[in-house]
Amino acid sequence: MRGIRRYMTTQEPASLVNLLRTTALKYPDQPAFTFKTNTYTWSEVFDRTQRLATYLQEQGVVRGDRVAIKGKNSINYVESIFACSMIGAAIVPISYRSSNMEIANQLSLVEPRFILEKFTDEMYANKAPIAELGCEDDVYSILCTSGSTGHPKGVMLTQKNQYTNAIASVEMYDLDRHDITLVGGPLYHGGPQNRIFATVYLGSHCIILEKFEVEEFLESIEKYKVTSITLAPTMYHFLLTNPIIKKYDWFNITKVQSVGSPISKPTRDLIKYFFGNADFYDSHGMTEATGAVVVNGKIPSHVEAKIVDGELAVKSPCVMRGYWKNPELTDEVLKDGWYYTGDGFAEVDGKFIFKGRTKEMIISGGANVYPNEIEQVLCTHPLVQQAAVVGRKDAAWGELPHAFVVGTASEEALIRLCRDHLGSYKCPRYFTFVNEIPTTGPGKPDKKRLTLLSNSV
Repeated sequence: MRGIRRYMTTQEPASLVNLLRTTALKYPDQPAFTFKTNTYTWSEVFDRTQRLATYLQEQGVVRGDRVAIKGKNSINYVESIFACSMIGAAIVPISYRSSNMEIANQLSLVEPRFILEKFTDEMYANKAPIAELGCEDDVYSILCTSGSTGHPKGVMLTQKNQYTNAIASVEMYDLDRHDITLVGGPLYHGGPQNRIFATVYLGSHCIILEKFEVEEFLESIEKYKVTSITLAPTMYHFLLTNPIIKKYDWFNITKVQSVGSPISKPTRDLIKYFFGNADFYDSHGMTEATGAVVVNGKIPSHVEAKIVDGELAVKSPCVMRGYWKNPELTDEVLKDGWYYTGDGFAEVDGKFIFKGRTKEMIISGGANVYPNEIEQVLCTHPLVQQAAVVGRKDAAWGELPHAFVVGTASEEALIRLCRDHLGSYKCPRYFTFVNEIPTTGPGKPDKKRLTLLSNSV
C-alpha cells in the first residue's frame, strides 16, 4: 500500500493529533467539516480541539483516563475524539439508543474519569498552553461490543491502529482529497469514525449529519454534491426503497461503501440500479481490526489473512491491543500475532467468501448450517425486505433453522424458494413474520434476542 509504505519509510508519529495538526498546517483555510448550517476550516477544528483539550485537563482528565461520550453526531463529537487523543485519554463512545442498564454496564466496565454529554461554549472559552501527551501507543478508544454472556467487551484500539487504518482506507476505497464525504451513521460505531479519520488524513471535506434520516441524507447529497457515502445495508434498503429518492440529484456519487453486516442481493441490486456509475465496495470488517479486512472479496495490502478450520484469521497493524480488563478473552482470540475473527470464510477462485459467524452457526443433525446463506436466499424473494435466521433447539436434530422475515411473501413460497436453492437440511423448519428485525446496531440483527424468542415458543 503506497500510503502505508510511505508511513513505514518516514516513520512519522502515528498519533491522531499529528494527523490533525499536519492537515491543519497544510490546508488551514480549506473546509473540513460541515455540521448543520456551519462549515469549519481545518485551522478552526484544530484550534477548537485544543480548547476542548484544555477544558478536559481542567476537569482533571489525564493521560490513561477514559472519557465517555454520549449523544448524537456533532462537530463537538469529532473534536472530543481528537481532544482526548491530544492528552492521551481514551474515548468511550456510548450509544444513545442503549438502555439505561446497558449504559450502566458499560460505564461500570470502563470507569470513565469524565462524561461528555452536553457541549457548551464554556468548554471552548480558554486555550491555555497544554503539553500534548498523546502518542501512537496510547489507547485512543474503548469500543464496547456485546459479549456472548450479554456483558460488554471493551475493544482497545490504539492511536496507531486508527492512524494506520485512516491511511489504509484511502487505498481500500480509492479515496482522494477532492472527495466530499457524507457521514450519516452514528459516530459511536467504528465505520462512521473511520470515514472521519480518512477525511482528516486527506484534508478533504466531510458533511456530518446528526443522525440518519432518508430525506435529510438525500438533501445533503444534492446540496453539497457529495461524491462518497458509507452506510450499513439496512440503511441502504431504507434509502433506496423510499420513493422520494426520485426527487433528488445523486449523480455526483462516485464511491459507495457498504459496512457493518453482509449485504443481501436485492439491496446490492438496488445500489447498482441507483448508483450504476459509482464504484461499489462491499467491505467485511470488525471492531477488533479497526475496520475492513476484506473488500470485494479481496484482502487489502495492509492485512495478512488465512483460513483455519473455516475461520478467518488476520494479522495487521490495525488489530486491537486486546479487550479491556479481560486478558483471558484476549488470549482466546489473539494468538501469535493473529486475530481469530470468529467469522466463517471460504476461499473460492482467489476470493474470500463470507459464510457466516461461526458462533451463529447452526448444527443440525451433525451438519453445519450458516444462517447467512439462508438469509441471502430468502432475501431474493421480491416480497421479502429482511430476514434473520437462528437455531431453534430440537430434541431429535439438536437445532433446526428458524427464519424471522419482514415482508408479505407466503410461508409456502419461501419454503419452495429454499428447497430450490438449498440442501434440505438447511431449509428453515419454522417461519415467523414480523414488522421489523430487532438490531444491536445499524444493520446488525440481534441474533441473541431472536434465539430467545425462537426457543421460548
